Amino acid sequence: MERTWTPGRVRHRSWDPFPARIVSLVTTTPPSRRRATTAIGLTPDVVLGVALEVVVDHGLEGLHMREVAERLRCNPTVIYHHIGNREKLRAAIVERAADMVPLPPPLGPEDSWAEALTQLAAGMRDTLLPLRGVAGQLAITASADPDRFKVITYATEVLTAAGHTGAAWAAKLFVRAICSEIALDSGADDFRNAVSLLIGGLGATR
Repeated sequence: MERTWTPGRVRHRSWDPFPARIVSLVTTTPPSRRRATTAIGLTPDVVLGVALEVVVDHGLEGLHMREVAERLRCNPTVIYHHIGNREKLRAAIVERAADMVPLPPPLGPEDSWAEALTQLAAGMRDTLLPLRGVAGQLAITASADPDRFKVITYATEVLTAAGHTGAAWAAKLFVRAICSEIALDSGADDFRNAVSLLIGGLGATR
């Protein structure tokens, strides 16, 4: 049977020059913030910097790919390309935050190991406290892969110089405990007391 042509049917055909896949890419961000999905000049460092801003605003649990992409004015697929999925982004944030902790100077012959660790703990609190949820995750990650974190390396070097026989184990325990205290956020005075108790315990087990 010969088909008849009707203008209405032709006009109704879906020949949209913007296929659904393209539309979904373009409309990822609000119209006033749309950018090309190639994100020229975007690097993993830039992505992590913006992701840290999201963590400051919403905490680690509130870190989502779409929020980071909106702030970068790109499609979430760009984040996947540079970092990976959400879990990899969270892991990268934890590692970046740990790297941001300022380290005290190397321990000299006349320096106090206890004071060095006290300064390290203070630097960890100042850095990690604004990043809600990161300290708790760092406490977990530090147990599984301590060699990735310079705060543990520094604490190990200090305790080794102090003559601690189990320096590597004690350093990991110290960093985990400090992270747990930061995650509790019970106040500056309680934090200082906790640090003093930890250092006292390390001194007793040398």
